[in-house]
Amino acid sequence: MNLDRLGKVWALTRSANAGEAAAARERARIMVEREGKTLADIPSLLRGKPIPTDAPRPSPSGFTPTDMSNPAHRRPETPAEKKRRAERSRKEKPARDDALRRHGGIDGVLVWTEKEQLLRAAVAPWSVFQPPPHQRWTKSIDGHEVTTPGPPPARVVRALSDAYPLPRTISEAAGEYGMWQSRDRDVGLAVEASDNPQLDLSAEIRRDIVRRLMEVDLRAQSVAEVLIRQRHLVEMDTIGDPDIEKAVLLDLESLEAAGQRTRAAEAAAAKPERARATEPPPAAPKTAAPPPKPQAKRAKARPIKPVQPDMFG
Repeated sequence: MNLDRLGKVWALTRSANAGEAAAARERARIMVEREGKTLADIPSLLRGKPIPTDAPRPSPSGFTPTDMSNPAHRRPETPAEKKRRAERSRKEKPARDDALRRHGGIDGVLVWTEKEQLLRAAVAPWSVFQPPPHQRWTKSIDGHEVTTPGPPPARVVRALSDAYPLPRTISEAAGEYGMWQSRDRDVGLAVEASDNPQLDLSAEIRRDIVRRLMEVDLRAQSVAEVLIRQRHLVEMDTIGDPDIEKAVLLDLESLEAAGQRTRAAEAAAAKPERARATEPPPAAPKTAAPPPKPQAKRAKARPIKPVQPDMFG
């Protein structure tokens, strides 16, 4: 099997174009079924983990290691498979005990959270549940199941998007996505089937909606949000994703353009200040000189009469 080609096809299943995503999912299904695998095996295949051709696959919505609704699962576990499951259970025991302690036991883990209740209520008219004892999980919503090729019906996506407000930033989207990832992990640990998704179908669709916001649809508001997106790309189970790579580039271009606008505005604001700093100080205003005082008139000098000698001396 050409895993490089499979990775590229699988990446296209996340396309915003519903037709393209559906076609890519169908191509991926055909590629893996030729090798005796299913769509659920693709993440492990792309990570390079070996999967026995005849290994049973736990149902994404049940506890048992087989799902009799899938022809590929109609056989009991082999001794080797039981040994592997026991080993995984042993390794996961500390995490499982922690999850049970935090939730107060298996029933506490499996009870629907407030957000799960909102999602279930939003699509209740179109939902079909699994038969007992797995009725906690939704089997299909408006005909869409976990393994159905292509995206869910538009009205299902719209209802789950409106069940409670969608994230408005990449940071918020990453927070909700991380919450669903943790929830999936806790449920998987509780039912000892952590190697397959264990979210309810309604929550799984909501997680995909939020994931799309985090990966592509929202524009980063800071370098920190670009890093969130890039780290997610690096940590993905698939081999790259061109849509996310383009989104990161758009983020950086948008932030650079915003930075240039900010710098230009700061420069324009600082220019008058610089100009005023280099100008010579203004001269003190000149005051009018007082009018000259009128000179006092000098008395006209009188002629001095000669002194007459005293004849009687």
